Amino acid sequence: MDIQGLANGKIDITMNKNYLEPLIDLRVDNIVINKEKIGNLVVNAKNSTIPNVFDIDANLVSEGIIGNNNLALKGTIDNNTSSPTLDLKANMQDFDLAFTNQFVTGIFSNMRGKANGVLSISGTLKDIDYSGDIALNKFGLKLDFTGVDYSFDDTVIQLSKGLAILNNIEVKDGRNYSHGTIGMYKLLENFQR
Repeated sequence: MDIQGLANGKIDITMNKNYLEPLIDLRVDNIVINKEKIGNLVVNAKNSTIPNVFDIDANLVSEGIIGNNNLALKGTIDNNTSSPTLDLKANMQDFDLAFTNQFVTGIFSNMRGKANGVLSISGTLKDIDYSGDIALNKFGLKLDFTGVDYSFDDTVIQLSKGLAILNNIEVKDGRNYSHGTIGMYKLLENFQR
């Protein structure tokens, strides 16, 4: 992955099993990933008014080939527990999913559509919980190893306690105009070393 941009600021991160101290004041302008204009990223992490608790505020604002995207991540990291505890919210407003193409190359392509909703990221680093309702509008993707492009009906993906719940989503095959539904529970597992 080829990443370019102009970064200014300071990053000071201290971490061990029991402590995570992010002190960040960073701005990255004109981010380009694999020759695609992404936008600007601003990240601030600082001490809060409560000892050993850090306020996190990150914003990705983009324009250009992937549209106007706004992704805001706000919340805290609390070191007053046996393992750092996250309480973060990622807010997506008409987030253009074409942005994700840069991260799924070789598996999926032609990711498209808009995402709206709030994703809560909470718990300790050893037991992170992702939850929230993410509305997908005009979502579609191409599965690269089959070459089939799929379109999905507008839906809401429910995330709760590590489960992604897909409630009978109508799917259309772009080659043969066949269709079907997907309904499942998918356990989101934490990646550990």
